[in-house]
Amino acid sequence: ALGGRYFHAFDEAERLNRELERRVAERARDIERQYERISALERQQAVADERERLMRDMHDGVGSELMTTLNAFERGRLTTEQVGELLRGCIDDLRLVIDSLDVGEAGLATALANLRYRLEPRLAAAGMRLDWRVDPQAGAWLAPGGVLHVLRVVQEALTNSLKHARATRL
Repeated sequence: ALGGRYFHAFDEAERLNRELERRVAERARDIERQYERISALERQQAVADERERLMRDMHDGVGSELMTTLNAFERGRLTTEQVGELLRGCIDDLRLVIDSLDVGEAGLATALANLRYRLEPRLAAAGMRLDWRVDPQAGAWLAPGGVLHVLRVVQEALTNSLKHARATRL
């Protein structure tokens, strides 16, 4: 009888262990599904946030500049040369937004290299030599929005130097 109870208790413990293992596996699958859902929602939120940032940048930057340029042109307040300069500025701003999207691991350094590539011919045509040094790790921690802000500051500094400083070397 004692042996029967022992084996019965042993069998019951095995059954309970199998049941516990089944429940743990089921909960693990539930947790994994929840994690996948949360990850998908986080990706969707990141895309939505980036889309909102882009729309805001487009509205406040390029969109505003285009509307101002169009309004001034329609009222006859701009020459063709001024319109061309303002449109080039809009295109440059649009390119900054695009460059800030794909910062990858190189981040700011790559975005700055793209900016230099686009602006250096204009600076050279104006007689300005550009001496450019960027640490490859500079701003690697910046998010796309931060990269865009830095690009705009650098672009503004270059543009102001070109327009106002009459410098030959920057």
